[in-house]
Amino acid sequence: MLSITRRDDKVFTFYFFDEDGSAIDLTNCSLFVTVKQYEDDTDANAKIADSLTITDATGGIATWTLEPDDTTYLRGIYFLDVQLVDSSDKVYTLIRDRFEVLPDYTIRTSV
Repeated sequence: MLSITRRDDKVFTFYFFDEDGSAIDLTNCSLFVTVKQYEDDTDANAKIADSLTITDATGGIATWTLEPDDTTYLRGIYFLDVQLVDSSDKVYTLIRDRFEVLPDYTIRTSV
């Protein structure tokens, strides 16, 4: 399960490998992440719909950057998936998991 404290800045780094342990080549691919409250929600009702940034295409590494505004109104456990769209427009789901947004107790930004 991935987790974040509500309204935090966070960067998740993903390392994608195939079943043989070789890095998945992400050259000419796109990666999308979707967070939904209910599994059968439409994409239009997603709480978060974002793209991952490929940081090392041949090494299979990508990051997902969240900013405070992304989770301001979220709290609880959600459904998350990461999908890859390759250069032939074929879609592969690489990750299906839960995404937890923990409550934040401190809201101030200065002392």
